[in-house]
Amino acid sequence: MRKRWLPLLGIILAASLHACGRSLPPSGTARLTLVHASPDPLGPKPHSGTSQLKLLFDYDGSMPVLELEAQAWTNGQLLPGSRSNREVINGPRNSLTLSFRQGNPNANYPYHLKSELRFDKGGGNTTTSSDLPLQLPGAASGWLATVAAAPTIDFPEGRSVPVWAYLTHREKIDLPAGAPLEEWAAKADAALVIRAKLTR
Repeated sequence: MRKRWLPLLGIILAASLHACGRSLPPSGTARLTLVHASPDPLGPKPHSGTSQLKLLFDYDGSMPVLELEAQAWTNGQLLPGSRSNREVINGPRNSLTLSFRQGNPNANYPYHLKSELRFDKGGGNTTTSSDLPLQLPGAASGWLATVAAAPTIDFPEGRSVPVWAYLTHREKIDLPAGAPLEEWAAKADAALVIRAKLTR
């Protein structure tokens, strides 16, 4: 009888572990984890029209809203004003995909940031997405790249953290992998820095 129960016990244990999934951050704190296949996840990635960043997004607590803000930099200076959008958080464990693309260079907003927040649950998933049109004065046409901030970022509600950057410069910028995104932006002819914040 005991031997008969062993396979069933293994199935129950495997299902329990799958349900538990990855561990959550401390209560009231969000965690972004970079999903990557590159041996150098924090080094600059060449941009050729479209770039994408895949992240795991985890949060434990009363569900706030995820705000994504795009800040423009020109000639090493942060420009006043910014544009942002909001994604509704539907559960504690999510996947977040950011996509950046160049559109019509003659349009009022020639750049676009698309965000997609997906919450998987038993029997289906809930996905919210939005498209944020952007301007970038002084964008160069030489070296185009994107840079991720860190393998893992923990941040409490109300704190804004840099997550991703798009860079344009006359020639390649050399900085150590993992250097702050603001440092990359300050060296570029023009840049967009994407920041994340939990808000109500």
